[in-house]
Amino acid sequence: MRGLRTTLRAILGIFGVSYLLGCEADLAPQLVKHDLLLAEMRQQIAELQGENRRLWRGMRCTNQQVADFVAEASRCESGQCPQRTLDRVLLFMQDQKHVLIRLRPDQDSKDMALLRVAQLRDLLHPEQLSPVSRVLVLTLQNNMVGDAAIQLPEKKADLLVKYMRQELKLAPQTGKVGPFQVTCDQKSQLLEQYSRRIPQDKVAPGEPKPKDPQVVIFVFKVDC
Repeated sequence: MRGLRTTLRAILGIFGVSYLLGCEADLAPQLVKHDLLLAEMRQQIAELQGENRRLWRGMRCTNQQVADFVAEASRCESGQCPQRTLDRVLLFMQDQKHVLIRLRPDQDSKDMALLRVAQLRDLLHPEQLSPVSRVLVLTLQNNMVGDAAIQLPEKKADLLVKYMRQELKLAPQTGKVGPFQVTCDQKSQLLEQYSRRIPQDKVAPGEPKPKDPQVVIFVFKVDC
């Protein structure tokens, strides 16, 4: 009797396995069809996202010089950095929304002027960001000498972006372009021009004075 039960269990097991294999065979075409539909949906979503970005650029990217520079600068990720004279870039970028931050060589990002923190919060508020928004960072040193004049500007700009994203929680997912260092000889005149034309770019309380050694960081929000 026990042997019969064992045999019956074995037969039932074979039937069960055969049934499951049959089900898998029946499901295989459906799974293939399902995968094809998913691939098609992903492609459609990618196309819609691309069209959405094109519409946003059409509405917000109105300066062709800015669009050309941002496209050129974005290629730096592949090692092809822009060859433009960056002081000229800063001249045509004056009308773009930005925050100009001045730091002493030994000053941390967390100690920047409170006015600049408020300006960054306004510039990069979630309601101000679109699917095509990017943060463009340019930096320069003024009245500095030695190795620090070469090494500090980009280093401080990177640390500022890190602080802005991690501590201030601003634009954590927004793409970044730069930092790029401006190395022209007329840096003081360039800063004066920004200060004269744009009141918010004047030296803020707690920032180094124009003749003091300093690192200057320009944070632009661009929609190109």
